[in-house]
Amino acid sequence: MDLLCYYDSEKKNSTISRTGIARDTAMSVSNVERALKTLAQKDIIRIHNNYADNGRQVENSYEVAFLNYDMDEDKLRDAELALRFKS
Repeated sequence: MDLLCYYDSEKKNSTISRTGIARDTAMSVSNVERALKTLAQKDIIRIHNNYADNGRQVENSYEVAFLNYDMDEDKLRDAELALRFKS
């Protein structure tokens, strides 16, 4: 999972753009957006929108469930399946 490559243990999140994830995974941006949305709906990740001081949106931050908060067994199984998605 590309988000783990960018994990900051002090901030307890990963910060990368959707375009960066697409580039690193050879997926289209729309497939990355779909995958992130699915992972967030299953509470496998939590997406935090970040903004610069001027109000412009910058790279999102992502919390990864099994690193930052407890998951029940069903969600963990869903996470394992979701990580196997293909573009």
